[in-house]
Amino acid sequence: MVDGGLLALLNPLWQAVLGVCVALAVIVASWRLFGRGPSRMSRGLVTAAVALLLVLMVSLVIASWSAPR
Repeated sequence: MVDGGLLALLNPLWQAVLGVCVALAVIVASWRLFGRGPSRMSRGLVTAAVALLLVLMVSLVIASWSAPR
């Protein structure tokens, strides 16, 4: 397995900043969907929640691969 790659170029602080930006984008999108009404809100919130969970899972997998052994 190749050690490093593009993820190694990012300081862990910048990885956290990117994660926070993604989370804020999901929160803002959810807030806008909330204002549109219940019919669009439920499907949009489920989509946003699934997207956030997928991003978190991918982040955890990448972090586990890059952890020193």
